[in-house]
Amino acid sequence: MNSKTTIRLLIVATSLFVVIWFIDRRQRASGEFNSGPPNLFSEFRRTQIVAIEYSTTNNSLRAERVADGWRLSIPAYPAQSTPIEALLDTLGKAKVLGRITARDVIAEAAGLKSFGLEPPVATVTLLYPHGRADLKIGSKAPLTDQLYVQKLGEPDLFVVDAALWRALPKSTVEWRSPQLLQLTGVPYDHILIRSGSRIIEIERTNRVWRLTKPLPARADSLRIEQLVQQLQLARVDQFVSDSTTVDLERFGLQTPELELQFLQGTNRLIGLEFGKSPTNDLTHVYARRLSQTNIVSVDRALLEAFNLPHKAFHDSRLANLEASRIDSIEIRGSEEFALQKGTNGLWRLTQPLESAADLRLVNAFLTNLASLEIVDFAKDVPTDAELREFGLLPPSRTIVLRTTITNIAGLVTNSTLVQMEFGTNRIDTSFARRPDETPAYLVRYGDLLDLPKYAFQLRDRRIWNFPSSNIVAITSSFNGINPRIVRSPSFGWAQDPIVNAAVEESIFRASQLEAVAWTARGDSRLRSLGFNNQSFSLSFEVLVNGSTQTNQITFGSRSPSQNIYATVVLPSETERLVFEFPGRIYADLIAQLGQVFPTP
Repeated sequence: MNSKTTIRLLIVATSLFVVIWFIDRRQRASGEFNSGPPNLFSEFRRTQIVAIEYSTTNNSLRAERVADGWRLSIPAYPAQSTPIEALLDTLGKAKVLGRITARDVIAEAAGLKSFGLEPPVATVTLLYPHGRADLKIGSKAPLTDQLYVQKLGEPDLFVVDAALWRALPKSTVEWRSPQLLQLTGVPYDHILIRSGSRIIEIERTNRVWRLTKPLPARADSLRIEQLVQQLQLARVDQFVSDSTTVDLERFGLQTPELELQFLQGTNRLIGLEFGKSPTNDLTHVYARRLSQTNIVSVDRALLEAFNLPHKAFHDSRLANLEASRIDSIEIRGSEEFALQKGTNGLWRLTQPLESAADLRLVNAFLTNLASLEIVDFAKDVPTDAELREFGLLPPSRTIVLRTTITNIAGLVTNSTLVQMEFGTNRIDTSFARRPDETPAYLVRYGDLLDLPKYAFQLRDRRIWNFPSSNIVAITSSFNGINPRIVRSPSFGWAQDPIVNAAVEESIFRASQLEAVAWTARGDSRLRSLGFNNQSFSLSFEVLVNGSTQTNQITFGSRSPSQNIYATVVLPSETERLVFEFPGRIYADLIAQLGQVFPTP
């Protein structure tokens, strides 16, 4: 290349640079410069859109903005907001990738038909409070991932990305919410279940559900809330029909198999009907909302969850107990006795004797009461004759739990929380009822065996508690032999310090004696528990305030729990108590005392 050619090319390049710079500067100064393709909608006001319509030759959809999203008005149905918002997002971001002028359209032999716009494949309409924007959707451009569209009132066509095509609904189903029912925020306080002539009505007060029909009773609040949750999670399997003139008999909805209503007082807020199953699918049933004409199919398990007798909605427990609210207990039956809770939270027996109660035993008693389960209904509405037959008129045992209430004037009264009555025992069940409820129930007989019949079964299990260092002598008695040992002031129980320490430890445990469990009271069961005139016993002579007091304990046979039956007569009482002595303490006591005097 010679120098003249090089100079000519340099002049041309410089000239082109100057021209380009000049044009670019002019565009920037005049505002004509554009960094990319323009938006399809130059004034897209997404938040001001009050409705969006979509139509094809066969279908129409209209979604209207509501406070919590969108709702379909054509067809009338709750909307699924996600695909609607996705379409709006695509429309707002759509760019004009090409323009076809009206002259070019006319030049085509088929005119708008060549672009799929006569008639259009679909039309999208955005409605604002004071205006609208219409967009006709045509066909896809050949060999590209682009789409022909036309805005209403403009003769030119535009080419946009085919992402818009993919965002359009392919059927009326796509914008519908798949959720069968939305109960969040609905202020219902009644649920009505109707199946044929059977009606179940459940009422909610202070977050607690109660049965009001067919008879007043406590409802299983947890079960009902779980059923409501199951209903809210239910999804439509198939949208079957939107016709307002559909033959309901065909779907089993003329006389529905079950009707479910959610009401506020007597005002129905939501209604749902379940019909029959499709002939080729018994796992689903037809359903419809009473406020809509749409018929859908749903899982049959939803129908079966509500299509149950009223007993299934009844609280399965005989009593709902909050132990913290119980201040007094009264039991009438084999023995009448009562307990009162003190301000310190400790319980005391007040009848037939004054005594401290064992907190663990009382808590276990209340726990067992709270877990009493109704296994069946003996009779929904029993007659007096039937109550007498069940042993409930009068009852064989009554348990009354009360709470303390202080009124505005400061007056303290006892209010009954619950009263439970028990009747005749059968092989594995017992009759029971509550005076505040109509039915007679059946509970497990085995569960009643854990409930105390006598006051002593709840008394403090502490037998005695005295300083072991105050024991001055111990007497062992067995088969008429009564050896006695005396504590030596110099060496204690044995001259061997190791033996003496072991004996001291064993009698210390015996001096802090607590029953494992109460067994009996009085003398009636002594022989059956291994007691006789020759039974082994220990007597502890204890120095108390300068005088000697003897605490004697007699041992019987081994209990099923591998403890030892033992009996005492406490100094302040006249009646004998039988209890289970801790087996390990007994074995250690016998072993250590055997080193200082002979024992059996």
